[in-house]
Amino acid sequence: MNQFLLRIPDHLGDGVMAIPAVRAFCDLGPVQLVGPSWTERLYAGLVRDHAIEPKTAVLFKPSFSAAWKHRHYARRIGHRGEWRRWLLTDPIDPRSGHRTEEYAALARHVDATVAGPPAFETTEEERKDAASVSRDSVLLLPLSKSQATVGWRRFRLLAEHLGDRALFAAGPGECAELAEIAGPHPCLPPLDIGRFAAIAQRVDRVVGNDSGLAHLASAARHAVGLPEESVHVVFGSTTPEKTGPIGCTPHLRAPLPCHPCYRKTCAVADEAPCLEVDLKSVAAAIG
Repeated sequence: MNQFLLRIPDHLGDGVMAIPAVRAFCDLGPVQLVGPSWTERLYAGLVRDHAIEPKTAVLFKPSFSAAWKHRHYARRIGHRGEWRRWLLTDPIDPRSGHRTEEYAALARHVDATVAGPPAFETTEEERKDAASVSRDSVLLLPLSKSQATVGWRRFRLLAEHLGDRALFAAGPGECAELAEIAGPHPCLPPLDIGRFAAIAQRVDRVVGNDSGLAHLASAARHAVGLPEESVHVVFGSTTPEKTGPIGCTPHLRAPLPCHPCYRKTCAVADEAPCLEVDLKSVAAAIG
């Protein structure tokens, strides 16, 4: 029987986009998951059997360090790049499409069947904890790990337009920065990913940057059959075609010669011009 070690990506958004491929590996045989602290909860329910002595390492994380650390495995599957080709027994050419397809290619390489967009199931207890949140709320997710080129700067103005419907949220350790953006509008306390996802399933709409929480919200809503387009994402330096939540309603400014750049800092201005997305168009689309 096949046994796999799966080195999960370090970023939550990438971890969510990897869900269909991880599920495909779990369907083939026992797996051992290695990754950030949220790994166990994100893939809870997918792992049927835990690998005891995996001989194959599948490197979702695209770094050289991941390939080097797992070089002792008999078989090492991963994408080329980062000067790590020589550390892989099965190098996979990167795909030009959506990142979910890049991860799916790793699973299909071992004849695993990958199906459907990312979906994240919440527990009854998590949904019960979310019951106090109004179903009319619009969940606003203004922060990102790449804030300078991904973080839309008009979330406070959008909240003023939404009034009592606005509800802000962010990841652990981001409360002070979130409060500064939200001003007088309510903010959720720090939540684990399961409880955050349950709230994302309950609200009317979600508006975020191209960030991990937006991907998690989209996957959670997909799991309960809510419309994919009810997740609105404002794109700066990234594109919906490569890294956006599947089926989201994208909001972008008019095309720029430098877009998309996927940089952490803007190379052409102090404030990234790609983030100049019109507030009125976003507000109108939300309704």
